[in-house]
Amino acid sequence: MDKSQKIRARWIVPIAKAPIENGFVEIVDGRIVDVGKFCGQSDCRDLGDVAVLPGLVNAHTHLEFSDLTKPIGEQGTAITDWIPQVVANRKSKALQGELDFEVAISRGLQECYQVGTAYVGEIATQKNLTHLYGQSQVAGTIFLECLGAAPERTAEIVEQATEFVTSPDGFGDDQRHWILGLSPHAPYSVHPKLLDETVDISRRHQTTVAMHIAESREEIAWIENRTGPFREMLTSMGACYPDEIPNDYSVQRVLETLTRAHRCLVVHGNYLTDENIELLARHRQKMSVVYCPRTHQFFGHENYPLQKLLQAGINVALGTDSRASNPDLHLCAEGCAVVEQNSVDIETALRMITLNGAVGLGVDRDYGSIEVGKIAVFSILKSSERKYSLEDFLFSRSASSLRF
Repeated sequence: MDKSQKIRARWIVPIAKAPIENGFVEIVDGRIVDVGKFCGQSDCRDLGDVAVLPGLVNAHTHLEFSDLTKPIGEQGTAITDWIPQVVANRKSKALQGELDFEVAISRGLQECYQVGTAYVGEIATQKNLTHLYGQSQVAGTIFLECLGAAPERTAEIVEQATEFVTSPDGFGDDQRHWILGLSPHAPYSVHPKLLDETVDISRRHQTTVAMHIAESREEIAWIENRTGPFREMLTSMGACYPDEIPNDYSVQRVLETLTRAHRCLVVHGNYLTDENIELLARHRQKMSVVYCPRTHQFFGHENYPLQKLLQAGINVALGTDSRASNPDLHLCAEGCAVVEQNSVDIETALRMITLNGAVGLGVDRDYGSIEVGKIAVFSILKSSERKYSLEDFLFSRSASSLRF
């Protein structure tokens, strides 16, 4: 066996097991080979009064907006007012020659690494920039955004999606590996046939799908009744196709379609009903929900159905969404928001920013917990007040990455 490296800390937080006070981890060739209570093991690098977590897993983000210094619009903005502002912002930058996806994505990847994130679920519109991800210090799944409500665009998008997921199987090295997935954007922006085709690609090629669903009341009114502010917004954008939506279309029907995918992330789910949650619970082995607490708060949505989801045994992970609706990409801040807004315990919050995300993305063999065999990448939390409860460390929001 090659020479090992060992670290010791005030807290080792394996996630899959109870936290270990005064614990240690041993690493060989970038993989964990032992974890437990420190009992005088020699050659340990003492990290001091910190909490060592597995590298954080940001299950949903859009790094293309990482050049923004503050969210677009004002807090409480309706999503049907916010989307046109996002489009206008991009058009304005393009006209001024300031729209640089490479810069934005690189900044986002660097920010993720700096705040202790090891793995991200990234929604991407630029399929020709995948090389940027392989150069970063983090790993992840790149979901190519599939967006098109016009029926005549379906065949073209399906061809692009197939080419994307059948390109070389990921890239990066053994410790920072990237894989490929698909993201049919949302029920209001994806033709039902395009959704069917995307799900079929996922099943055939064993790829994960991520879709924004039940994000707003306005979205539900549009897909179920073809009424409300979304109709006005889509009409103004030249993207309104009410006759293409089946009369019995609904969030439930979209979710039923997604049950055929190899694996699926239901993103946001702010207005999931009891019927929707029951369906997700029946398919919990391959369907997870991603909650973005601070984006949820930014739009002023109603209370999130987190307790119902957890009680139903559904895997719920956290994401930061993007800087277009969030001040930063700090996953610990999302964990704090969950504790504050939903009264969950600290262990649940920590699991939602680590192992739950890895499970939802299908990478829990390598990420999400401090266990033998997993990649040795950690998030180090410091408490500026020198307090020792795990809640103190999380709420300090002082996270950094440590990789072997």
